[in-house]
Amino acid sequence: MHNPLVSIIIPCYNVELYIKECIESCINQSYKNIEIICIDNNCSDNTVPIIKSLQSQYPKISLLHETKQGAAAARNTGLRNCKGEWIQLLDADDLILKNKIEHQISLAKDNIAFVAGASTYLKTNGQKINHQVNDKNLVFNLFFQLLGNTCSNLYNAQIVKQTNLQDESLSFSEETDFMFSLLKCCPKIVADEQALTIIRERHYGSINKGDKTKKHIGFIEVRYRLIKFLQQIKPEYYQANREQFNNYIFEHIRALARNDFELADIYRKKFEILSLNSSMVSGKKKLYALLFNSLGFYTTEKIINFLSILKAFRTK
Repeated sequence: MHNPLVSIIIPCYNVELYIKECIESCINQSYKNIEIICIDNNCSDNTVPIIKSLQSQYPKISLLHETKQGAAAARNTGLRNCKGEWIQLLDADDLILKNKIEHQISLAKDNIAFVAGASTYLKTNGQKINHQVNDKNLVFNLFFQLLGNTCSNLYNAQIVKQTNLQDESLSFSEETDFMFSLLKCCPKIVADEQALTIIRERHYGSINKGDKTKKHIGFIEVRYRLIKFLQQIKPEYYQANREQFNNYIFEHIRALARNDFELADIYRKKFEILSLNSSMVSGKKKLYALLFNSLGFYTTEKIINFLSILKAFRTK
């Protein structure tokens, strides 16, 4: 029986509180044909000494360095240097359960782009949120974050090599863009409904150093790429689901508007969002949709901001 090598790639930036447990979750995998590649992305705490200490015990660990800041740049260094037939990307503050790789290797096929895995999001207060996957209508479900995530998936190295790897210009949603590039090369996946990855909420910091505006831009820009692709290959399907796309992305355009209204309005026009379907939402979102359809984006945002200020003033 063929047991392909699996490369586990871990970008690291000041994760001294998490990295030991993360690496040990890899070492303790029931599937043993693995290599572990850690990438030092300008750490200034004890992350690197901890990795070197683990290296002395476990020869499967290697340590590389990437000076260009950002998760995408660090992951790309690992992707260029890994030897595995399958690739596990793992953020340094997250964990994989003992049978994660063995289970997903049993599902993996040569003719798929990746195994899309369910995951559990663990908040700092102990609350657990399950994220499921859906392997139907791939671009649609990628848009709505239903094809797994960076750490819950297992990627086919042959397909990865056909792409330009991860877009280092993005501060956010680079993993969605990466999956999109894989699907354009090979529009087939396998869904893994077992949540064998734990995504941990961090108390502080991130490998991606970027302001909120850049993060919103990344999220919106990647979805715009998906929309343009659907308009080209499945125009009727896009039109049939357009209101769902618009209502979803508009929440992120609104979030961007709090920091940069003019840029948010540019994106609103790019997506051609001239009205919102109030029947698809409830509560405050329904009120917003009604105001937007009657008064437009600018006036509605002014009203909502004024009401927020008024509410804050009354609670003082």
